[in-house]
Amino acid sequence: MTPIATIEVSLPPKPLSPNARPHWATKHKATRNYKATVAGVVRVLHPELVDRRWKHATVRYRFFFPLGRKRDDDNYIAMMKPARDALEQVGVVENDAGITLLPVEMGSDKKNPRVEIVIEEAS
Repeated sequence: MTPIATIEVSLPPKPLSPNARPHWATKHKATRNYKATVAGVVRVLHPELVDRRWKHATVRYRFFFPLGRKRDDDNYIAMMKPARDALEQVGVVENDAGITLLPVEMGSDKKNPRVEIVIEEAS
């Protein structure tokens, strides 16, 4: 399958980590802001995806960190839940339960740490 779109956003904030255990209000604010960031990027840079309402899609997260140390991909998948919710909010998918996550890729990029969200429609 060829990617329909690659959405580039900042790395998720630390309060979204399952290991962070922040105050609920801190986590809520981080969740709300990250969801809004992803939704905004989709609306502005990928308007062709808005209101598609696919029943199924595949998503791969490509993380690029400033340092190349080993990281736990399960934690980063959990940190991306607001991004999945944003894809549903803007209408890329009908329900985020219809998203199949592909294996996570991790790399390093000292000058441009980021997450690339690669989205494909699945049949």
